[in-house]
Amino acid sequence: MSVNNEEIRREVDRRLAAALRDAAGSALGMPGSVDTFKAMLERADLALVLKEGV
Repeated sequence: MSVNNEEIRREVDRRLAAALRDAAGSALGMPGSVDTFKAMLERADLALVLKEGV
């Protein structure tokens, strides 16, 4: 199965939107710690990676 870059971008956008809705619905709002932020990304099945050449 081949997935093009546009499909990947749409899926990432969808997952980020879900994570942001999750944060907005939280009593505390946006995460106050790196661990909380990482947990929110994990629940959305996302991860941060370093860009090459930056």
